[in-house]
Amino acid sequence: MSARRLRPPARIRATRPWRAAAAAYRSRFDDTTAVGYQLDGEGAESFHRQGRMMEKREQWLGAAAAYRHAIVLRGEEPPEWMHRLGRVLERSGDWYGAREAYRRAAANRRALPPGERPKLPELPLTEQIDLALIRRPDYAHCILKAAKLAAALGIARISVIEFGVAGGNGLVAMETHSARITGLTGVAIDVIGFDTGEGLFAPRDFRDMPYHFSPGSYAMDVDSLMKRLEHAELVFGDAAETFPDALDRFGSAPIGAMSFDMDYYSATAGVLGYMGDDASAGCFLPRVSSYFDDVVGNKGQEYNEFTGELLAIDEFNAANSHVKLVEDRYFRSLPVNFTWHHSIYTMHRFEHPSYSTYVRNAAKVQLPLSG
Repeated sequence: MSARRLRPPARIRATRPWRAAAAAYRSRFDDTTAVGYQLDGEGAESFHRQGRMMEKREQWLGAAAAYRHAIVLRGEEPPEWMHRLGRVLERSGDWYGAREAYRRAAANRRALPPGERPKLPELPLTEQIDLALIRRPDYAHCILKAAKLAAALGIARISVIEFGVAGGNGLVAMETHSARITGLTGVAIDVIGFDTGEGLFAPRDFRDMPYHFSPGSYAMDVDSLMKRLEHAELVFGDAAETFPDALDRFGSAPIGAMSFDMDYYSATAGVLGYMGDDASAGCFLPRVSSYFDDVVGNKGQEYNEFTGELLAIDEFNAANSHVKLVEDRYFRSLPVNFTWHHSIYTMHRFEHPSYSTYVRNAAKVQLPLSG
């Protein structure tokens, strides 16, 4: 089948305003895929211009269609074009498509020689987290949320903790995110990891899920990890014993975010036991963003409320009246559903002196009558 140039007639381009030109382009979108066409650089540029115009008019779906046609006709994925496609897909609510477009834009840029790499607009960290465009977005979400709360409360320094470090990839990510978030919020962040350094100890009983976790798993190469870390601190030993000994240090840098990845019920419950009603309020922010690694399982893990971390959470809530661990419901509002969303909790400390302190940006929020 002969090639078809996907451009409006010359008389339209020459005589009609952009609105008419846009209508002419749109009239050709529906039958584009049904027509055999070959690479057409000029046609690609025309569709790209159309996409830019429709994006300015906030016609996100039309802009996405135009950018897609431009990329197909060009026969390659220029990083700038892919980034623009991601932007309009995000605005249109297609976050899965946006994530893929942004990732391909970044990958295509990295594939170019250093001197030929275009500068792409940097997405705000919140968008990078929500679209899972960075490594360990779960950790970044918790740390950013903690730092913003600390800033609103006038707290200059906080602590973030990883219980269960294993090989150290999570702690390295926590350190990296903390440095960036300090730059954004001005809040200093201490990063601390608690781990035995020797892998899992022997399970205590069925609640530690011995059918899935085995002693000695997730051991740490201490020397290799220490070479990677810049300022994070490691505390070795059973966290149920070492954490209470470290509590005093958090008076000057309260705990704002935590990750629990100790796998066992016994280890998780042992640490949570020092965070309940009787714990010093000054050692924590009033709301502590918390990640639990072992609550959303793969086939064969069989996570449930009667074993593992889920049991530890339920028992913690039952044992305490003024401190509760609950689902972070922010993610219910997003048009994407990633597995890690279901692992984010918030520890509410209702009797904390700052729990009821107003922290929204606006002094007063109004919803005036419309229409």
